[in-house]
Amino acid sequence: MVKTFIFAAYFSNTYIDDPKQGTIIWCNMLTISGLIIALTCPLIGILVDQNSSEKRWYRINTLGLAIMASLLWFAHPKIMSMYLLLLVLTTGTIFYELSSIFYNTLLYRIGAGNESGRISALGRGLGFLGGLVCLCISLKFFIEPNPFTIDFFNRAMHENIRILGPFVGLWIIIFSMPAFVGLPSNNTPPTMPLTERLKVATSHYLSLREFLKSRPDTMWFMFAHMIYMDGLNTLFATAGIFAMNTFHLSINEVVIFAIVCNVSAAIGAISFSWIDKLLGPKLLIELCLIGMTIFGLCFVSSTTTFSCYLFALISTLFVGPLQAASRTYLVHSSQPDEANTIFSIASLTGKLTAFIGPLSISLITYLSGNPRIGHSVIMLFFAISLIILRHVPVIQSGRQAHHFSLTSMAL
Repeated sequence: MVKTFIFAAYFSNTYIDDPKQGTIIWCNMLTISGLIIALTCPLIGILVDQNSSEKRWYRINTLGLAIMASLLWFAHPKIMSMYLLLLVLTTGTIFYELSSIFYNTLLYRIGAGNESGRISALGRGLGFLGGLVCLCISLKFFIEPNPFTIDFFNRAMHENIRILGPFVGLWIIIFSMPAFVGLPSNNTPPTMPLTERLKVATSHYLSLREFLKSRPDTMWFMFAHMIYMDGLNTLFATAGIFAMNTFHLSINEVVIFAIVCNVSAAIGAISFSWIDKLLGPKLLIELCLIGMTIFGLCFVSSTTTFSCYLFALISTLFVGPLQAASRTYLVHSSQPDEANTIFSIASLTGKLTAFIGPLSISLITYLSGNPRIGHSVIMLFFAISLIILRHVPVIQSGRQAHHFSLTSMAL
C-alpha cells in the first residue's frame, strides 16, 4: 500500500512535478533508510538474542510502524513538507524492517524440520491475500468515487488517498493482535546490566565478519541474498511508479495492478511450497530467480498495458516463494539461540548495498532518459545472485546435502 504501489505513485505525482525526478527522490529515501537499517539491525539482533526477547521487540516495532503509517494522513504539500514526509517514510521503513526480523525469528518457535518451509510459504501467501483484501477495500471505498465517500473526503486535497495511511495503521494493529497474544515467547530476565550487555553485543557485532568466515556456506548464501534482495526491494519500491509513468495509469489502475500482483504472489507462495519440502529451499530460490530474470525483462520491455499486466503477473508468481524459501533456508542452516542474529545479518545483507539498486535506476534513468533501461538493471541483480548460489549447498530437512543446483544445470 505504501512502499510499492499507492503512496509511492502518489508521492511521485503530487509532491514532484516531474515524475522522473519523483522516482529519483523516492529511491534516495529508500537508500538512506536501507543504510540506517544495515548499520543498526545486527547489533539489535545480538542484543535480542541475549534474552530471547524477540516478541517484545516485534510488538514495539509493529506499533511504531502503525503510528508512522497513520501520520501519512498529513501527506499533502500544503500540510506536510516533502522533507518531513520523507522522514516519516524513512522511520516507518526502519520500523517495518525491524519488526519483520523478529517476526521471522518466531518461525523457529513454531516450525520444525520440513514443516518450517510449509509454514513460511503459507504465512507469506496469506500475507499477500491480506494485502489483496486491503487493496480491494481501499479501491472500493476510498479511491473510486462512490456514494459512501463523496461527502466525506475532499478529493482536491487528496483526502481519499491520504486516509489510506491511518487505514493501513489500523489494519496493522488489528491483524497483529493474534501474533501479539498467541505467539510463544521465550523471554528470560537479563543476567547482566544493560551496559555490560551492550559491550558484549558490540564485541559480537564487530566480529561478525569472523563469524561468517567460520561458516562459508552461510557466508555465500548471505552474499547472494544481499544481491537478490537488493533487486527485489528495488522492484517493490519502483514497480508502481514504473507502471504508472510508463503506461500513464490512473491511481485506480495502479491499485488494480497491485491487486493482480498480490493474487499472483499469493498463489505462487502457497502452490510452490511443495518444491521447498521436496527438494529444499535453495533449489526453489534458484527457480524463482530464473523466472524473475526472464519475465522481469519481459515486464520492463512491455509496450502495451495488457503485456505489462501479463508479465507482472507471471513475475510475481515467483516473489512469494523466493521470500518464503529464503527465510526457510536460514532456519535450516542455523540454531534457535542465534536466530535474531542470523536474521539481522540477513537484513544487513539485504540493506548493506540497498543504495545500489535505487541508485542504479535513478542514475541510468537520468543518463538514458528511458525508465525501461533504468529498471532493466534489476534483473541483472537476480542473474548475478544465481551465479553466486552455485557455491551454496542444498539444505533439506536441516541437513546439508550436496552442491547440485539449477544454476549449474543452466550453465
